[in-house]
Amino acid sequence: MIFSKYNRQIFIQGIFFLIFFTGCANFPFRVVDINFDDPSAKLGIQNVKPTAEEADGVVLRFFPPNGGRLSAREETTMYHFVKDGRGMEMKFDREMTILTAPGSREDSYMNGMKSVFKGEAGEADEKTEVTTRGEILQFIQGFHKSKYGKLIITNWRRAPMLPEWKIKIGDHWSYDEIMDVRIDSRWVKQEDPLPYIIKAESELAGFALVGRTRCVVIKTRMTETKQERLKVLFKELVMNITANVEELIYLDYQTGTLTAKITKIHSEATDSKMTMTNKGESQSIYYLL
Repeated sequence: MIFSKYNRQIFIQGIFFLIFFTGCANFPFRVVDINFDDPSAKLGIQNVKPTAEEADGVVLRFFPPNGGRLSAREETTMYHFVKDGRGMEMKFDREMTILTAPGSREDSYMNGMKSVFKGEAGEADEKTEVTTRGEILQFIQGFHKSKYGKLIITNWRRAPMLPEWKIKIGDHWSYDEIMDVRIDSRWVKQEDPLPYIIKAESELAGFALVGRTRCVVIKTRMTETKQERLKVLFKELVMNITANVEELIYLDYQTGTLTAKITKIHSEATDSKMTMTNKGESQSIYYLL
């Protein structure tokens, strides 16, 4: 299943920046040592050598689940205003229900995902038509809502995430993703918003067992730089955001099921006058229920 990888984490980091820049709110978050769980241990991941057939190359696709329904959870730990190995900690779990239906093409399907965020009292709803290679053919709707604000996706385009051809360990490929996002808030107004433009570089890194499921391991690196011009209450603010993302996807290539995913993000949000910087680190662990 395909969905936005990290715009929500970056959005929340930006909201944190605004809160502390303007002094609009006082949240009781603790400053603690940065400490992420070991995702491989949690997911039961064991790297394995490819079989002779796998070494010759595999074809990768994302297929809809049997019965058109899938449940998954994503556990996220985030740290804001990171300095000297410490930061303000925030944790939440995302429980997802993914529903699919036939699409307009033989190689596409409608993909709807409803999410509830535990520990953050939020929800999300995304609907797209995607191909089995991960290309977004049609964006229908999308929003992410939490107590920190509402993020509305107004447009979402993505080139195919997976190669058309058979690939071997060490093969590389790339794709682009563009997302137009609006902040819906009575306190924060966007001025001349620009889209998120993501450049992704992927590699078939190897094979692994996730529990008893044999998967390919796809390593993806993404970089994104964005400038947000905002009006917060009576203050004008220009916020520069930079994010570096590393993601490991564990794909059951025989069934086309995304079995597990580990996403790590290093980001930085700075106001144009360099009076405050929010350095953030986060880790998300996705797995099936």
